[in-house]
Amino acid sequence: MSDQGFRVTSSMPTHGVLVLAVVGELDADTSDRLTGEFDQWLGISELVIDLHDCTFIDSRGLGALIECRRQIGFDATMRLRGVPSSIEHTLRLAGLETALGLETVA
Repeated sequence: MSDQGFRVTSSMPTHGVLVLAVVGELDADTSDRLTGEFDQWLGISELVIDLHDCTFIDSRGLGALIECRRQIGFDATMRLRGVPSSIEHTLRLAGLETALGLETVA
């Protein structure tokens, strides 16, 4: 586990919609960087976390996603998009696909 090559970028393409894109391993070494990036934004009604370039997630990474869900509130929308199949499998095993708004490709 390493934060080498890890990054989170943020954008707000539409008012109130925050998109966080994760690149690399979301784990014990990097999970605080995801929540730290999220903490910088106020007035969010929707959070989209793009995991297309996320290569691994562990329990601390899942915890960071749950913390983002908690902070945005359950009256707001949260979606996970571009989730690699290995990470989707982990989310389903943990029973988090609904709570975290997992988008699946049909």
